Amino acid sequence: MQAKLLLKEKIDRQIAKGINPRAVRGLIVGIPNVGKSTLINRLAGRSIALTGDRPGVTKGQQWIKVGKEMELLDTPGILWPKFEDQNVGYRLAVTGAIKEEILNAEDIAFLESVT
Repeated sequence: MQAKLLLKEKIDRQIAKGINPRAVRGLIVGIPNVGKSTLINRLAGRSIALTGDRPGVTKGQQWIKVGKEMELLDTPGILWPKFEDQNVGYRLAVTGAIKEEILNAEDIAFLESVT
């Protein structure tokens, strides 16, 4: 595992002190609806993280074991609190990163056809 190679010195120090090294931990982060939970499920080899075809399915953070030596933190998608350019929000909405209830689908389709 590449992560263990990167942490080899730390793991060796822990073993020298008589400490059993814990699992390597990683964080999966990104905008909503890009497949963070799906990636974790694939790496874990089972469907443990809830997935869906819309943003906002992952409600909270969840540690998921990937084998015996790694844990990944599944997180809800994050977006900037405010967009300087309104078109950024529309483009994210087209990708499914913003809930349909927030922006009108017809407005998004019209603006994308104009720009």
